[in-house]
Amino acid sequence: MLKNLVSVTSKFYEDQALIFLTFGGFGRYVLYLLYEEFKRLQIPEDKVRFLAFDTEQPHRDRLDLQREAEYLIHLDHFDGDIYVENEENRDLKKAVRHIPLNLLCDIEAGCKGVPAVGFVAFHKYDDLVITREALRLIDEVRAKNPGKKIKLIIISGMGGSVSNGMTIPFLYRVRERLREKKIRVEVFLATSEGYLGLQNIQEESVERNCVASAMLWEYAIAGRNGLVYPGKDGVRDRKMFDGRIAHRVYIFSGGAAETSLKYQAIASTIATCISTLELTKVGSYLDGDRVNYSAHILEREWRGHDGGSHPTALLTMNVAGLKADCLPQVFHCYSAKRFLQEVTKPLSDNETEKIKGAAISAFVESNLNEDELLQKFSRELPTLTRDTINRASVSEENVYQFLREKVDELQEDFQQASEASKRDGEVQEFIDRVAASFSARAEEIVTAKDNYLRGGLLYYEKLASLLDEKISRVSTSISRLEAELFEGTSNQELENLLEKLAVVTRKKKGIGDIVVRIGDSPTITLINQIIDTAGKLQSQRSEKQKHLLLHRIYDSLGRFVRERQEILKSTIYRCTRMAAELEREAEKIKRIGRSAFTYQKEDFDALMEHFTRILTSELDTVPTLQILASLGLPLSGGEDFDEQAYLQKLLALTRPDLEQLTECVDEFFVNDPRVYDYIKMMLQQFFMTLKLDRDRFPTLETSQCSFVLCTKKMYDRYRDDLFEGYCHIETDNPFNVLLTRHEEGFPFAAISYLHRINKEFRELKAHGKAAFGHIMADLDEKLPALDC
Repeated sequence: MLKNLVSVTSKFYEDQALIFLTFGGFGRYVLYLLYEEFKRLQIPEDKVRFLAFDTEQPHRDRLDLQREAEYLIHLDHFDGDIYVENEENRDLKKAVRHIPLNLLCDIEAGCKGVPAVGFVAFHKYDDLVITREALRLIDEVRAKNPGKKIKLIIISGMGGSVSNGMTIPFLYRVRERLREKKIRVEVFLATSEGYLGLQNIQEESVERNCVASAMLWEYAIAGRNGLVYPGKDGVRDRKMFDGRIAHRVYIFSGGAAETSLKYQAIASTIATCISTLELTKVGSYLDGDRVNYSAHILEREWRGHDGGSHPTALLTMNVAGLKADCLPQVFHCYSAKRFLQEVTKPLSDNETEKIKGAAISAFVESNLNEDELLQKFSRELPTLTRDTINRASVSEENVYQFLREKVDELQEDFQQASEASKRDGEVQEFIDRVAASFSARAEEIVTAKDNYLRGGLLYYEKLASLLDEKISRVSTSISRLEAELFEGTSNQELENLLEKLAVVTRKKKGIGDIVVRIGDSPTITLINQIIDTAGKLQSQRSEKQKHLLLHRIYDSLGRFVRERQEILKSTIYRCTRMAAELEREAEKIKRIGRSAFTYQKEDFDALMEHFTRILTSELDTVPTLQILASLGLPLSGGEDFDEQAYLQKLLALTRPDLEQLTECVDEFFVNDPRVYDYIKMMLQQFFMTLKLDRDRFPTLETSQCSFVLCTKKMYDRYRDDLFEGYCHIETDNPFNVLLTRHEEGFPFAAISYLHRINKEFRELKAHGKAAFGHIMADLDEKLPALDC
C-alpha cells in the first residue's frame, strides 16, 4: 500500500495488543480481511499479529499467497494411517477408531471433511509446529508490550474439518500458558451456512460437523470435565480437559431460513464485528454495559425440553450501516490521479491546430530554409581555371603532370572540406541555438493549461514531420549527386581527357590516332576540355557539399526533436502507469472498505463515487499548474527514474486537508439523501448473526443492547428516525455510521439453524453415523445431542 495516504487516525481504545489465530480455510478468509483492514489503518505491527495454520496452502478464493505468507503456516501432508500405527500413538489410534483408516491416507489439501482427520493432523504437528509457533508469537507480543493487556482472538468455522479438529485441542494445549500470562481469550464461531454450495462440499457432513462442534463447544464453554486429550509416549501424557478455555464466545449464523449468501458474507460480518469491537468505543461500551445484565442470565444454565442443560455464555453481535473510513485515502489517490490525467489529457481540435501552427512558426523563425542556411554557412570549393594554368607558366611537356596534380588536389580539398564541415563549430552553435529555441517553445506549450504533455508531443511531432520533409529532399539530392559523381560520366570523362593529354604531350605512347584535333593545337583543346570537365565535376562536388551541410543541420535537429518526442512519449506512458497504480491502490482500498458489508458492494461503490464527486467540487484542491511549478514533470529519459519517489512527492503535494475533509463529510452525511437511503437500506437488509425462534423458546431470557456510533451532528439529525432505540456512542470520525446489536444469554439450542439440522443429526446418531462429526470416538457417547 502507498505510504503517506491521508487517513483517519485509528487507535485501540484499550491499552492492549491483539493476536489473531485460526485454523482452516474459513478462518483464513476472515484473517485476510482483518489483515488488510489493520494494515490499511496503519496499526503498528507490535500491536496486532496474525497466525494461521492449514493443511491446504492455496485458498479456494485465490487469496494473495504472498500476503498470506506473512502469517500462514502450511502443515505439510503426511500419511495419517502410518502415523496412528506408531507405537507411541496408541491413545490417538483409539481416539479416532470411529473413522476408517483409508480416510487418514495421504493427509493433504484439506482433511476430507472429517474433524477426526484434522485432529490427527493437529496431534502430529502439535509440539513440532502449532503450539511452538503460537507460544513463540504470544511471548514475542508479550515482550513488546510489557504490562499491557494481551488478547488472543480465535476464529473458527463450525462446519469445517480443520478448524473443528484443531481449535479446541489447541486451546486446551495452551490454556495453562495463557492463564499464566494473563491473556484474555475470545472465540468467534460461525455456523456452517457459508460452506453450503461450495464445490466438493457435502451438505450432510458440513451440517453434521456443525452440530457436533456445538455439542463440544457447550462442554468447553461450561468447563465440564471428561474429555481426554490423547498423549504421546515419551512426549506428553494423557490429560483431561479441565475448566473453561475462553473468556467470551461469539456465535455468528446466517439466520433461521435457508441462506443464499456465500461464506464470504459471514466472514466479512465476523471481520467487521471484530474490527468494530477493537478499533472503536463499541467494545468498551459493551464491557461497561455488562454491569446492567442480570446475574442469573449470565451465570445460569438453560434447561431444554428433555432436561438437558446448556450454558448461556454465548454472545451474538452484528454491525450494519455505512463504513466509509477508506474515503480519505481513496479521495487522496484520486486527487493525485487527477493531476496525472490532466497532464496527459487529449487535445481539442482547436488546440491541435494552434500547436501545429506554433511548430510551423518556430521552424520558420529559426531560419531553416535552404537558401538562408547556404548563404550563411556554405563554403565555395576551389576550382581549376585557365588563369590557374597561365599563372603557373607550365610548359607543354609538363602540363599533364600539373593538371594531374591539380585534379588530385581538388579531390583532396573536397574530402578535407567535407570533414571540416562535420566539425564546423559555427554550424554546431547554430544547431544548439535552434534546438534550445525549440525546447523553450515546447516548455511553454507543455506548461500551458490546455496543452500539457500531449501538446508538447504534438509540437515535436509536427517539427519532426517538417524536418523529415527537408531531410528526405536533401537525401534525394545527395543520392543523385553521388550517382553523378561516382557512377556518372564526368569523372570518367576527365580521366579519359587526362589520358589523351598524356599521349599528346609525349608522356605516354598512344595506340593509333587518339588525339582529337580541334583548332591549331590539340594540347590547348584538351586543356580547355579538361578545365570545363573539372569545373563541372567540382560544381557537382560543391552541390553535394552544400546538401551535406543541410543534411547535417536537419538531421541533427531531427535527432534532437525525435529524442524529445521519445522522452515525452515515455513521460506520458510513465504518467499513465502511475495513474493506473493509483487507480489500483484506490480499488484495493475500496475493496477493503466494501468487504465490511460484502453483500452490498455495488451500492457501496456507487456511493463512494458520489462522495468523491462531492468532495472534488467542495474542497480546495491544488491547481495543476501549481503542482507543475513545485514538482515538474517526470521528463527523465533514463530508466533510472525513481517512479515511487515521484509518486510520493505528488501525494505530498495533493494531500487534502483532513480537518476540512472531515468537516465537509460530516456536513453532507447529515444532509445527503443518498446517505440516508443507504443506511436505511442496510438496516432493512440487516444481516442477522443470530435469529431466535421466540415462540419455541418463550421462557428464554436474554440481554440485548443496541448502539449507534456516529458524530453528534449525525445523531441529532436522525435520533428519532434511523437511530430510534439505539444508544449513541459519540465519535469525531464522521466517515463511519455504524449500528450494532448484541444479545447475550442463550444456549446453542436457541439458534434456529442448529435446531433445524439437529434432528437429522439425531437420526444419524441412531444409525451410528454421527461420530464422524466428532474429533474423538468417545465424544459421540459422552456428549448428549443438543436438547431443543
